[in-house]
Amino acid sequence: MRATKKNLRSEARQKARGLGKRACLFFALLALAGGSGGLFAQGAGGIQYWVLDFGVGSSNVLVDGMSFGLILDPKLALTPRVMLGNRKAINFSTDGIVALETQAYLRWNFLRAGAAHNAAGIFAQCGLGLLAAYRGADVKQTRGSVLLDAAAGVTIPMSSRWHIEPSVRVGYPFIAGASVTAGLKLPMRQ
Repeated sequence: MRATKKNLRSEARQKARGLGKRACLFFALLALAGGSGGLFAQGAGGIQYWVLDFGVGSSNVLVDGMSFGLILDPKLALTPRVMLGNRKAINFSTDGIVALETQAYLRWNFLRAGAAHNAAGIFAQCGLGLLAAYRGADVKQTRGSVLLDAAAGVTIPMSSRWHIEPSVRVGYPFIAGASVTAGLKLPMRQ
């Protein structure tokens, strides 16, 4: 039984590594295909801004059970199409595991509709980070892991500064997940 679980975890790790490589290759190809009017094209005025998102999410962890958590997701819009972010979350699973995660990611807003400063859009992103998980108060039960994921979602503007973002993600060690965040756009002074 123990050998079978170990083999399943090993196979899941190999699949996650392949997924991460494919996601990064996908973003590199999209960047090359965009040319001068694509990925790094500036919008009206080329205004950079910060976005601060808070929300809730749910993930399917490699061990048994579901995980529910709170999310803090600040990001910097480098251009209207490209953002860098740093997602942080604390997850509580149904089988007693608490997981803390942090990751840096690159987001591409590949389909946008509306005014440049208040556009609705569909995005894709890939991230890399760290996850620490523990069960109970016993420190010996603490585990660390690399975190790889790819996500897709929709940005829905509620006003010129507020939005909501439902999204889904796949990766390792979370197999799949979904989240909803609400965010505030903070323009940077030039």
